[in-house]
Amino acid sequence: VITDSEGNVKITDRRGNARINLKDDFVNGLHSEFYVNETNSKGILLTTDAEGTLTYIKANGRIETTDFGDFSREHYFLYEDFDNRGGKDFIFLDGNKLTVYDRFKNVMFAWEFENEIRSTPVIIPVSAREKIIGIVSGATGKIYLFDRQGNLLSTPDHVGKTQLLIGSIRRDGQLNMIVGSGNTIYNYYFR
Repeated sequence: VITDSEGNVKITDRRGNARINLKDDFVNGLHSEFYVNETNSKGILLTTDAEGTLTYIKANGRIETTDFGDFSREHYFLYEDFDNRGGKDFIFLDGNKLTVYDRFKNVMFAWEFENEIRSTPVIIPVSAREKIIGIVSGATGKIYLFDRQGNLLSTPDHVGKTQLLIGSIRRDGQLNMIVGSGNTIYNYYFR
């Protein structure tokens, strides 16, 4: 799946030949990846369009949509099993508002930040049974960490201004969260 800077989409095989020709006009959301649809049979892929409408792409190139509300062209979208209950959840961040929906479009939790967020939310697998969402506010230099109930886990000591990077620095199973602020790099780790 190839998306240009305008949001135009091409779906090709590994040699660049057209694999699926979209039958309808579609502009992908600028901060929305493509995911294999694991929720229903409306399409094989899903993403959001430029207005934040959930868009399913069928194997024949047809498009089907589901509306989760009004979102700006700058929204972020993630499709993850955030609550670890076996079904994928729909995570939208738009402006200063984070909203997490379950597969039935029920709001699991919502949060309003003091400023607009301009970085991609990150799902952090802190254990085999628990994930949290990490978000950085570049304007305030704060890191926000939320559990599946929407509880804020971070403290004022969690600071940063760049995109969060998650991984194991020493490849020892220890989960690290790396973030920068000014000329300092912070390494937070989860126990």
